[in-house]
Amino acid sequence: NIGGIGNCTALPAGADPSDVLAFDTGPGNMVIDAVAYILSGGRLLYDDGGNWAAQGKPDRVLLDEMLGHSYFGTPPPKSTGRELFGHSYAVSFLEQAKLRKLSDEDAMATATAFTAHSIADSYENYVFPRHGIDEVIVTGGGARNKTLLSMLGELLPGQKVMTSRTLGFDDDAKEAVIFALLGNDFMLGVPNNLPAATGAFRPTVMGKLALP
Repeated sequence: NIGGIGNCTALPAGADPSDVLAFDTGPGNMVIDAVAYILSGGRLLYDDGGNWAAQGKPDRVLLDEMLGHSYFGTPPPKSTGRELFGHSYAVSFLEQAKLRKLSDEDAMATATAFTAHSIADSYENYVFPRHGIDEVIVTGGGARNKTLLSMLGELLPGQKVMTSRTLGFDDDAKEAVIFALLGNDFMLGVPNNLPAATGAFRPTVMGKLALP
């Protein structure tokens, strides 16, 4: 799921709950969106379709520096958010891009490549050693970024990278469906967390009944 933050859920065939691996890979659209907003002077909230990034070329030196962030070397379970990869991170990134004399297009391409590489590297380091993965199904706003999807496809040649729409599931309905399932489990008293993914001590029933 590539939302503001990127997160993955690895589902081996016939998996038991204890086999599921899930964690935040790092930034999803968060840095890309902030860079688009800053570079456009507030006109753009995101890089529509990844078209801006497609006009540039990632700066490998700056990209390697970004991928050296300590978060990526921390094994799961783990999560992150704006405290690490928010607006201030994007401002710092653009300062470095300016020092390296990158064009706006190259800066956007580098920010997009940062997300793609952080996702692919997370799979290589933490998922593939544990599970054989044939398909990577991308959901969230990042699924609409053609440049990001293309980069992921190049970085993951051993897997088929696709979006949930190609499987007939409308991505816009994903979170609504998930929360309906979580709510149903709560009402039935069924544990609806995955300790293997979150690091919780035990299965538990999460949720609250809020009457009108």
